[in-house]
Amino acid sequence: MEQSVEQKKRYGLIDTLRGFAVLNMIVYHAIWDFNSFFDLEWTWYDGTAGFVWQQFICWSFILISVFCFLFSSHPYRRGAVIFACGALVSIVTFVILPSAKIEFGILTFLGCAMLLTAVLRPFLQKIPRAMGLILSIALFVLTRNINDGYLGFASWRPVQIPAWFYQGRVMTYLGFTAPDFFSSDYFSIFPWYFLFLCGFFLYLLCKDTVVMEYLRRGDVVFAFVGRHALLFYILHQPLLTALFRVILALF
Repeated sequence: MEQSVEQKKRYGLIDTLRGFAVLNMIVYHAIWDFNSFFDLEWTWYDGTAGFVWQQFICWSFILISVFCFLFSSHPYRRGAVIFACGALVSIVTFVILPSAKIEFGILTFLGCAMLLTAVLRPFLQKIPRAMGLILSIALFVLTRNINDGYLGFASWRPVQIPAWFYQGRVMTYLGFTAPDFFSSDYFSIFPWYFLFLCGFFLYLLCKDTVVMEYLRRGDVVFAFVGRHALLFYILHQPLLTALFRVILALF
């Protein structure tokens, strides 16, 4: 039977990788919820291993989201929908679970990054692809620690940023985190937009090459999750919370 136009357009490997990232995130959050509900402490989860796992989920989710965004024929609509979903998640957590509220979370960031890239795309495409990727990596490394008051990456902190940058919600959303700010899920524009740009220039390097043909392959199960990633993201935490509340009530 002949494939539909929609099936032909799908990039199965991208769907698979996104599905894998989403399932990774769900497992990570399930462990976090389990520890919170049952007041447990797992050394590996709170240590380097857990941090590396969490960063792998974040990085892969952002980079894959760039490809999905660039495949879209309605970039502004896609960015607006994801931003609106992020706003909805923030409102719900503020009302229902203020102790674990989400402000400037991953969906808010991705929606904003998509809208910003849609506006800047004509300019960005004029930058040589390899140069753009190298500059984006360098800027991400240089600004990775700005949430904590420094330039640099990991333990490398060559410059301390003046404290007066770190005040107010606008500066917090840019990446200069106010001392009194709290969010269970926080992705500021910087440094994360530079990682988003890494994905943008990586896509341009892969475009019109044999790589794009490989991206059409994929696993059925993971690809299904990837195709419905937004739905899984929005529903997974309420369902996990309900599940652990039931377990806690029973035992």
